Amino acid sequence: MIAAYFDESCDPKKQRFYNIGGFMAEQRHWITFEQSWHRTASYLRDNDLMFHAADCESEVAGFEKLGHDKCVGVMTSMVDSVLSAPLYATNAVVDLPIFKHFFPAFHTEEAWYLLGFYCVVSQVAEWGCSVREPVAVIFDNRPEFETQALRYYRYMQGLEGWDAGKYLGEPGFGTRELFQPLQAADFIARETFKFFYSGHEEPTRAVRIPILRMKDTKRLQAIWWGREQLFALYEYVRTEYGGALNEFFARDLMRPREDQFLTKIRSAGFMQS
Repeated sequence: MIAAYFDESCDPKKQRFYNIGGFMAEQRHWITFEQSWHRTASYLRDNDLMFHAADCESEVAGFEKLGHDKCVGVMTSMVDSVLSAPLYATNAVVDLPIFKHFFPAFHTEEAWYLLGFYCVVSQVAEWGCSVREPVAVIFDNRPEFETQALRYYRYMQGLEGWDAGKYLGEPGFGTRELFQPLQAADFIARETFKFFYSGHEEPTRAVRIPILRMKDTKRLQAIWWGREQLFALYEYVRTEYGGALNEFFARDLMRPREDQFLTKIRSAGFMQS
């Protein structure tokens, strides 16, 4: 059995980039991660804290009481733990100003979330299909998006002509407290967001150490929705739906004989290692 866990990350004002990211791995490898992470997780619980990458790095929301060195140690422990087993990271990053340029009337977090949701779920399904193993997919709780996301997930499971959909197991939503792997998802979602943010907004800044350490494993990838990719999506939506992205989300996925949306994801989403 393969299990995948995902969370989202963006800048505080939700103006620059939006990422849904996480890890997928065999269940036995998640056990290895949890064993490696157990000591640090217990330390945080003893201090009435739950790992959250942004708060830990910024030393806020209770993490300030640990002190700088301990916060650095917690982040280092997370990197060590995700590297302790073959966890495969996949992300979907949306350039928000460009998204707004092409879809100003539909520039909402729900639209960014659903676009990223489809990207990472399709990647997980393809991996499950390649190894002929079912995949359980868990997302961090987002009650405002869950109904629509589950509806689309069911569609992907039964999509005619797409064998990978058959390997999607039961989806779920949970908390970082209930599922420790969601803490790893929180970590990689933020690190990938920071990688793209720094690359565009702080180009002279050195690549962050966690990304450098993970890069050598060849287990880190991102689907990038920038100008070229979003323009391709815009042209498709303009041609088929007169530019109405809400109609695209509402109708395009309800065509069981066609695979238009997923095809667009694969052709438009630029894979970066």
